[in-house]
Amino acid sequence: MGKKKSSFHMGNQFNGYGDTVYLKAEPVKAAPVSQEDVKLTPDYSKEALAAAGANPAVLNPGNMDEATQTMLGAQTSLNYVEVTKSGEGSCQAGFKIAAGGFADASYATYKPDSKPVRIGYRMYFSVTQTANLKIKTRRTTHDGALQNDGSRNSEYLIALIPSGQQILAVTENGDLACGRTEDDTENYKWVKVMCIAEFDNEKGKKGEMVEGWAVRQYVREDRPREVLFNELFDYSNMAVIYTRLEDNKEIVEKRNVFDSWYTFQDGDSPSICGKTYGKWNVAVGPKVLDWEYPLYGECTAEEMKGFSKCIKVHLTLKDEYTGDPNKSRRQILECYVKDIKAHSFDMYPYRDSNKKKSLPPEHFISDFVSDASANVICGLVQTGIRYPNASNGAVVALNAIDGSVIEFDGGRLTDFGFKLSDYSLNYVEVNYETQTRGEDMIQ
Repeated sequence: MGKKKSSFHMGNQFNGYGDTVYLKAEPVKAAPVSQEDVKLTPDYSKEALAAAGANPAVLNPGNMDEATQTMLGAQTSLNYVEVTKSGEGSCQAGFKIAAGGFADASYATYKPDSKPVRIGYRMYFSVTQTANLKIKTRRTTHDGALQNDGSRNSEYLIALIPSGQQILAVTENGDLACGRTEDDTENYKWVKVMCIAEFDNEKGKKGEMVEGWAVRQYVREDRPREVLFNELFDYSNMAVIYTRLEDNKEIVEKRNVFDSWYTFQDGDSPSICGKTYGKWNVAVGPKVLDWEYPLYGECTAEEMKGFSKCIKVHLTLKDEYTGDPNKSRRQILECYVKDIKAHSFDMYPYRDSNKKKSLPPEHFISDFVSDASANVICGLVQTGIRYPNASNGAVVALNAIDGSVIEFDGGRLTDFGFKLSDYSLNYVEVNYETQTRGEDMIQ
């Protein structure tokens, strides 16, 4: 081995080759660490509680003593909650039910090898017409216990959300958290929401952020949308086929008149299209504003109270245009929706499921057309066929079969700064502003 010997360090001594060597250093005072980029970890305790819900927590079910396991029996429990940041100002939270070696197949909450439920939030808004959206502690059409005078004490009521106002909806694994029991019917499907309580209730006190339930049909997702007419329709193949009655004979006719995306309410009159908020006044089909508009809708201004009334109509210069080579290839018309085009349905006679029972039978009958159909999506273009429960005009109006999307509130002499017929409709931009939500349509 020669002079090679093992060495080791202990404390402030270094032993090598059999000799003891002492190491000494001058003390150094470290400069304080800058706090400029230091961020505190957010408090996720509320999100963890929201994810856990009513499930009792067990820290370590695997190490329970036999007596505790016996007492728990089939009690559901969780021992894992995960909270992760999913974007600026938002987070995802989820929990996992642990088997723990006891009663792992005897309760409904547990699913072997299941993934944690990811809890998230998405912005929606109320579309309850003139009424307020009721947020309740339970999925029920009742407000609370029945009183002696026949009223209810509103013990289930959390808050009243005006039409057009935003509300935070809860998601589970990316989908809306929906109710599936209690009062759930075809007309009352429920969605879970978070809001500030306006009343003391069984979920919390006034002023607290609590979880509740809202009727699904009265909320819409709050994000800008584009109605892509250039992809939805082939104008060259659009048609309305109808059978009219004349001298006790049935005459089948077909109208291929879908060659223009616009029309004028006053036709060739000298009247000029008016403006609201500096935007052209127009009428559109109900599904332009409300992408979930029901087939049983009545096409009233009240139904659109919660929606944005301002739209942007995006136009593209037609391929066959051979005029001014310097003409702009794209134009945008900013418009204000002041009316709804009721004659934008797709078929007659109507299905019974789309008729309101409160209306008389003659409301759904045309006196000169026995049937009519249009190969379009309901609520987007004018077909001449009225929505079943709408009250304006005839069931089938032959003079309204024009395939228009935008109806300007004025005459053809209106100067838009360019010729409308040189352009085709590309898409309509909706729900990009919130100022007109909750307002009545300005007539």
